[in-house]
Amino acid sequence: MMCCIAKDSRFRKKVEWEFDDDAYGTMDWISNAKLDTAKAKASWHKTMNFDIVKWLKLDKKDSVVTVDVAQKAFDFPRASGKIVTDYEANQFTVTTSRIGAFSIAISPEMVDLNAPVRVVLNGALVFDKVLTYDKQFMLEQWHANRDRSQLWVNYIHVNVE
Repeated sequence: MMCCIAKDSRFRKKVEWEFDDDAYGTMDWISNAKLDTAKAKASWHKTMNFDIVKWLKLDKKDSVVTVDVAQKAFDFPRASGKIVTDYEANQFTVTTSRIGAFSIAISPEMVDLNAPVRVVLNGALVFDKVLTYDKQFMLEQWHANRDRSQLWVNYIHVNVE
């Protein structure tokens, strides 16, 4: 079976995701990311946030008014973890901070399934294998999401050491 990678693929080449609750450990083709906040925060891990100085709200007459405020856009009351990853030419390059494990969902639009798929985690090669279609996984994903735009055919689970 031949496979080609679409030039106008719906899949982002790069995913950068920060979260402070395992319930939010999924973003695009990164899924089931689990925090390990006992680990030290990586030096490159800078929390993305910004100040909000103006807020729009409705007054008593349902008119929009601008109110001066002084607050941060995001509230991370707990320690967060961050994962930065991209893929190109059958290789996923992943950098993590305070992450214990994660999975990479695989689509034939992202990689050539006739060639080995590689995962480089924090500078070390941790996966280098040819993947096949996993019927059970495909059915589970279909029943969970009913998403026709993103067909996941297999996954790679990675434990961060």
